Amino acid sequence: MRDLRPDPISSAHTRGVQRAWDGDRDKGDAPSLGASMPEASGTADGPPGAGGRRKLAFVHIPKTAGTSFTQALRIGWPCAKVVATQAQFDAVNDDDIANIDLIAGHFHAYCLEDRRFLAFDRVTVLRDPFERLFSAYRFGRDAVAAGVEVGPAMRLAAETTFGDWAFSRFGLAQPHSHLWLLGLNADDQPSRVSFAHLLAQAKARLDRMHVGIVDCLDDFVGYLFRHYGLTGPAFVARMNITRRYDPEEAGLTATQKSELMDLLRPDYELYAYGRALMQQRMEVQSRVLA
Repeated sequence: MRDLRPDPISSAHTRGVQRAWDGDRDKGDAPSLGASMPEASGTADGPPGAGGRRKLAFVHIPKTAGTSFTQALRIGWPCAKVVATQAQFDAVNDDDIANIDLIAGHFHAYCLEDRRFLAFDRVTVLRDPFERLFSAYRFGRDAVAAGVEVGPAMRLAAETTFGDWAFSRFGLAQPHSHLWLLGLNADDQPSRVSFAHLLAQAKARLDRMHVGIVDCLDDFVGYLFRHYGLTGPAFVARMNITRRYDPEEAGLTATQKSELMDLLRPDYELYAYGRALMQQRMEVQSRVLA
Protein backbone atom coordinates (compact mmCIF):
# COMPACT_ATOMS: atom_id res chain seq x y z
CA MET A 1 0.00 0.00 0.00
CA ARG A 2 1.20 3.53 -0.74
CA ASP A 3 2.68 5.08 2.42
CA LEU A 4 1.20 8.49 3.12
CA ARG A 5 3.49 9.36 5.98
CA PRO A 6 6.02 12.20 5.58
CA ASP A 7 9.47 10.74 5.00
CA PRO A 8 10.95 10.26 8.50
CA ILE A 9 14.67 9.56 8.51
CA SER A 10 15.97 9.85 12.05
CA SER A 11 15.12 9.50 15.72
CA ALA A 12 15.64 13.27 16.00
CA HIS A 13 12.78 13.67 13.55
CA THR A 14 10.55 11.39 15.61
CA ARG A 15 11.31 13.35 18.79
CA GLY A 16 10.32 16.52 16.96
CA VAL A 17 7.09 14.88 15.85
CA GLN A 18 6.41 13.83 19.44
CA ARG A 19 6.91 17.39 20.69
CA ALA A 20 4.42 18.58 18.07
CA TRP A 21 2.05 15.81 19.15
CA ASP A 22 2.32 16.88 22.81
CA GLY A 23 1.59 20.48 21.90
CA ASP A 24 -1.46 19.56 19.85
CA ARG A 25 -2.75 17.18 22.48
CA ASP A 26 -2.64 19.91 25.11
CA LYS A 27 -5.19 21.79 23.03
CA GLY A 28 -7.75 19.11 23.84
CA ASP A 29 -8.44 18.03 20.26
CA ALA A 30 -9.20 14.39 21.02
CA PRO A 31 -12.76 13.43 22.04
CA SER A 32 -13.39 11.54 25.26
CA LEU A 33 -14.40 7.89 25.28
CA GLY A 34 -18.00 7.39 24.38
CA ALA A 35 -18.41 10.74 22.64
CA SER A 36 -21.71 10.84 20.78
CA MET A 37 -21.09 10.32 17.09
CA PRO A 38 -23.60 10.16 14.21
CA GLU A 39 -24.13 6.74 12.68
CA ALA A 40 -23.20 6.72 9.00
CA SER A 41 -24.02 3.11 8.12
CA GLY A 42 -25.81 0.83 10.55
CA THR A 43 -24.67 0.70 14.14
CA ALA A 44 -21.98 -0.93 16.24
CA ASP A 45 -24.33 -0.99 19.23
CA GLY A 46 -27.67 -2.67 19.88
CA PRO A 47 -28.86 -6.16 20.82
CA PRO A 48 -27.81 -9.39 19.06
CA GLY A 49 -29.34 -9.60 15.63
CA ALA A 50 -30.02 -5.86 15.57
CA GLY A 51 -27.75 -5.39 12.60
CA GLY A 52 -29.65 -7.84 10.39
CA ARG A 53 -27.40 -9.27 7.73
CA ARG A 54 -25.76 -6.09 6.46
CA LYS A 55 -22.70 -5.86 4.26
CA LEU A 56 -19.30 -5.40 5.94
CA ALA A 57 -16.20 -3.38 5.08
CA PHE A 58 -13.05 -4.43 6.93
CA VAL A 59 -10.20 -1.90 7.17
CA HIS A 60 -7.19 -4.21 7.47
CA ILE A 61 -4.31 -2.56 9.29
CA PRO A 62 -1.13 -4.51 8.42
CA LYS A 63 0.03 -7.14 10.94
CA THR A 64 -3.23 -7.29 12.90
CA ALA A 65 -4.23 -10.88 12.02
CA GLY A 66 -6.29 -9.41 9.19
CA THR A 67 -5.88 -12.35 6.82
CA SER A 68 -7.12 -14.73 9.52
CA PHE A 69 -9.97 -12.38 10.42
CA THR A 70 -11.03 -12.02 6.78
CA GLN A 71 -11.21 -15.79 6.37
CA ALA A 72 -13.43 -16.00 9.45
CA LEU A 73 -15.71 -13.25 8.12
CA ARG A 74 -16.17 -15.10 4.84
CA ILE A 75 -18.09 -17.80 6.71
CA GLY A 76 -20.89 -15.29 7.27
CA TRP A 77 -20.22 -12.99 4.31
CA PRO A 78 -19.05 -15.31 1.50
CA CYS A 79 -19.33 -12.91 -1.44
CA ALA A 80 -16.09 -11.13 -0.67
CA LYS A 81 -13.64 -8.90 -2.48
CA VAL A 82 -10.16 -8.57 -0.97
CA VAL A 83 -7.99 -5.65 -2.04
CA ALA A 84 -4.27 -5.56 -1.34
CA THR A 85 -3.67 -1.87 -1.98
CA GLN A 86 -5.40 1.50 -1.95
CA ALA A 87 -5.20 1.52 -5.77
CA GLN A 88 -7.12 -1.77 -5.93
CA PHE A 89 -9.78 -0.35 -3.64
CA ASP A 90 -10.06 2.77 -5.79
CA ALA A 91 -10.65 0.53 -8.82
CA VAL A 92 -13.72 -1.13 -7.26
CA ASN A 93 -16.74 -0.23 -9.39
CA ASP A 94 -20.47 -0.05 -8.75
CA ASP A 95 -21.07 -3.57 -10.08
CA ASP A 96 -18.47 -4.94 -7.68
CA ILE A 97 -20.13 -3.17 -4.76
CA ALA A 98 -23.58 -4.45 -5.73
CA ASN A 99 -22.40 -8.06 -5.98
CA ILE A 100 -20.39 -8.42 -2.77
CA ASP A 101 -21.32 -8.53 0.90
CA LEU A 102 -17.77 -8.07 2.22
CA ILE A 103 -14.88 -5.88 1.14
CA ALA A 104 -11.62 -6.25 3.04
CA GLY A 105 -8.09 -5.00 2.67
CA HIS A 106 -5.57 -2.21 3.06
CA PHE A 107 -7.38 1.07 2.41
CA HIS A 108 -8.15 4.26 4.31
CA ALA A 109 -11.27 4.35 6.45
CA TYR A 110 -12.35 7.68 4.93
CA CYS A 111 -13.02 5.85 1.65
CA LEU A 112 -16.02 4.19 3.25
CA GLU A 113 -17.68 7.59 3.72
CA ASP A 114 -18.46 7.57 0.01
CA ARG A 115 -22.23 7.15 -0.48
CA ARG A 116 -21.59 3.99 -2.50
CA PHE A 117 -20.73 2.24 0.78
CA LEU A 118 -23.77 3.29 2.83
CA ALA A 119 -24.96 -0.34 2.89
CA PHE A 120 -21.71 -1.46 4.56
CA ASP A 121 -21.03 -1.55 8.28
CA ARG A 122 -17.39 -0.89 9.10
CA VAL A 123 -15.02 -3.14 11.00
CA THR A 124 -11.38 -2.99 12.04
CA VAL A 125 -8.95 -4.79 14.34
CA LEU A 126 -6.20 -3.15 16.42
CA ARG A 127 -3.03 -4.62 17.86
CA ASP A 128 -0.59 -3.59 20.58
CA PRO A 129 1.49 -1.03 18.64
CA PHE A 130 4.90 -2.31 19.73
CA GLU A 131 3.93 -5.92 19.03
CA ARG A 132 2.59 -4.94 15.63
CA LEU A 133 5.86 -3.23 14.69
CA PHE A 134 7.99 -6.13 15.92
CA SER A 135 5.76 -8.53 13.97
CA ALA A 136 6.38 -6.53 10.78
CA TYR A 137 10.13 -6.88 11.34
CA ARG A 138 9.88 -10.66 11.92
CA PHE A 139 7.62 -11.03 8.88
CA GLY A 140 10.22 -9.35 6.69
CA ARG A 141 13.00 -11.58 7.96
CA ASP A 142 10.90 -14.73 7.51
CA ALA A 143 9.92 -13.72 3.97
CA VAL A 144 13.55 -13.19 2.93
CA ALA A 145 14.58 -16.48 4.56
CA ALA A 146 11.85 -18.27 2.59
CA GLY A 147 13.13 -16.84 -0.68
CA VAL A 148 10.10 -14.61 -1.27
CA GLU A 149 10.67 -11.62 -3.53
CA VAL A 150 10.36 -8.58 -1.26
CA GLY A 151 10.85 -4.84 -1.27
CA PRO A 152 13.65 -2.81 0.35
CA ALA A 153 11.96 -2.55 3.77
CA MET A 154 11.79 -6.32 4.17
CA ARG A 155 15.27 -6.79 2.78
CA LEU A 156 16.64 -4.38 5.36
CA ALA A 157 14.86 -6.28 8.14
CA ALA A 158 16.80 -9.38 7.13
CA GLU A 159 20.09 -7.49 7.14
CA THR A 160 19.99 -5.58 10.42
CA THR A 161 18.81 -5.62 14.03
CA PHE A 162 15.27 -4.76 15.06
CA GLY A 163 16.49 -1.61 16.77
CA ASP A 164 18.34 -0.32 13.71
CA TRP A 165 15.46 -1.29 11.42
CA ALA A 166 12.85 0.39 13.65
CA PHE A 167 14.67 3.73 13.39
CA SER A 168 15.55 3.43 9.71
CA ARG A 169 13.53 5.33 7.09
CA PHE A 170 11.70 2.07 6.36
CA GLY A 171 10.97 1.16 9.94
CA LEU A 172 9.80 4.66 10.82
CA ALA A 173 7.18 4.46 8.08
CA GLN A 174 5.53 1.57 9.96
CA PRO A 175 4.61 2.52 13.57
CA HIS A 176 1.59 4.76 12.98
CA SER A 177 -0.43 2.64 10.53
CA HIS A 178 -3.40 2.62 12.94
CA LEU A 179 -3.48 6.42 12.90
CA TRP A 180 -2.92 6.92 9.18
CA LEU A 181 -5.45 4.35 7.94
CA LEU A 182 -8.17 5.27 10.44
CA GLY A 183 -7.53 8.97 11.02
CA LEU A 184 -6.60 10.53 7.69
CA ASN A 185 -9.27 12.51 5.83
CA ALA A 186 -9.57 12.65 2.06
CA ASP A 187 -8.56 16.31 1.93
CA ASP A 188 -5.75 16.12 4.51
CA GLN A 189 -2.21 16.95 3.45
CA PRO A 190 -0.14 14.19 5.09
CA SER A 191 2.96 16.35 5.40
CA ARG A 192 1.03 18.92 7.48
CA VAL A 193 -1.43 16.84 9.49
CA SER A 194 -0.73 16.43 13.23
CA PHE A 195 -0.94 13.23 15.22
CA ALA A 196 -3.53 14.88 17.46
CA HIS A 197 -5.74 15.42 14.41
CA LEU A 198 -5.24 11.84 13.25
CA LEU A 199 -6.00 10.51 16.73
CA ALA A 200 -9.18 12.57 17.07
CA GLN A 201 -10.42 11.46 13.66
CA ALA A 202 -9.49 7.82 14.28
CA LYS A 203 -11.38 7.81 17.59
CA ALA A 204 -14.41 9.38 15.94
CA ARG A 205 -14.39 6.69 13.26
CA LEU A 206 -14.00 3.89 15.83
CA ASP A 207 -17.18 5.18 17.48
CA ARG A 208 -18.96 4.31 14.23
CA MET A 209 -17.20 0.98 13.63
CA HIS A 210 -17.03 -2.48 15.10
CA VAL A 211 -13.57 -2.65 16.64
CA GLY A 212 -11.70 -5.63 18.05
CA ILE A 213 -8.17 -6.35 19.20
CA VAL A 214 -5.85 -9.15 18.18
CA ASP A 215 -5.49 -10.55 21.70
CA CYS A 216 -9.27 -11.14 21.86
CA LEU A 217 -9.87 -12.06 18.23
CA ASP A 218 -11.92 -15.22 18.88
CA ASP A 219 -14.20 -13.35 21.30
CA PHE A 220 -14.55 -10.44 18.90
CA VAL A 221 -15.53 -12.70 16.00
CA GLY A 222 -18.12 -14.36 18.23
CA TYR A 223 -19.51 -10.97 19.25
CA LEU A 224 -19.68 -9.82 15.63
CA PHE A 225 -21.52 -12.89 14.35
CA ARG A 226 -23.99 -12.72 17.25
CA HIS A 227 -24.60 -9.03 16.52
CA TYR A 228 -25.85 -9.98 13.06
CA GLY A 229 -27.76 -13.06 14.22
CA LEU A 230 -25.30 -15.47 12.58
CA THR A 231 -23.50 -18.58 13.75
CA GLY A 232 -19.78 -18.00 13.60
CA PRO A 233 -16.68 -20.22 13.80
CA ALA A 234 -15.68 -21.71 17.15
CA PHE A 235 -12.24 -20.16 16.74
CA VAL A 236 -10.23 -18.16 14.23
CA ALA A 237 -7.60 -20.19 12.38
CA ARG A 238 -4.38 -18.17 12.45
CA MET A 239 -2.47 -17.56 9.24
CA ASN A 240 0.88 -15.93 8.39
CA ILE A 241 2.26 -16.55 11.87
CA THR A 242 5.87 -15.53 12.49
CA ARG A 243 8.27 -17.18 14.91
CA ARG A 244 8.22 -15.36 18.25
CA TYR A 245 11.30 -14.31 20.20
CA ASP A 246 12.26 -11.45 22.49
CA PRO A 247 12.96 -8.04 20.91
CA GLU A 248 16.23 -7.96 22.83
CA GLU A 249 17.32 -11.11 21.00
CA ALA A 250 16.71 -9.17 17.79
CA GLY A 251 19.08 -6.41 18.87
CA LEU A 252 16.77 -3.82 20.45
CA THR A 253 18.63 -1.84 23.10
CA ALA A 254 16.98 -0.41 26.22
CA THR A 255 17.51 3.14 24.91
CA GLN A 256 15.96 2.28 21.56
CA LYS A 257 12.96 0.64 23.23
CA SER A 258 12.40 3.69 25.42
CA GLU A 259 12.48 6.00 22.39
CA LEU A 260 10.20 3.67 20.45
CA MET A 261 7.62 3.49 23.23
CA ASP A 262 7.66 7.29 23.42
CA LEU A 263 7.11 7.48 19.68
CA LEU A 264 4.13 5.11 19.97
CA ARG A 265 2.24 7.08 22.64
CA PRO A 266 -0.56 8.32 20.33
CA ASP A 267 -0.92 4.81 18.91
CA TYR A 268 -1.28 3.36 22.40
CA GLU A 269 -3.94 5.93 23.21
CA LEU A 270 -5.94 4.84 20.18
CA TYR A 271 -5.37 1.18 21.06
CA ALA A 272 -6.69 1.72 24.61
CA TYR A 273 -9.69 3.58 23.24
CA GLY A 274 -10.54 0.78 20.81
CA ARG A 275 -10.09 -1.89 23.49
CA ALA A 276 -12.47 -0.04 25.81
CA LEU A 277 -15.09 0.30 23.07
CA MET A 278 -14.87 -3.42 22.32
CA GLN A 279 -15.20 -4.36 25.99
CA GLN A 280 -18.19 -2.04 26.52
CA ARG A 281 -20.05 -3.44 23.54
CA MET A 282 -19.33 -7.05 24.48
CA GLU A 283 -20.61 -6.40 28.00
CA VAL A 284 -23.83 -4.92 26.62
CA GLN A 285 -24.30 -7.94 24.39
CA SER A 286 -23.65 -10.35 27.27
CA ARG A 287 -26.26 -8.61 29.45
CA VAL A 288 -28.84 -8.86 26.67
CA LEU A 289 -28.14 -12.56 26.20
CA ALA A 290 -28.17 -13.36 29.96
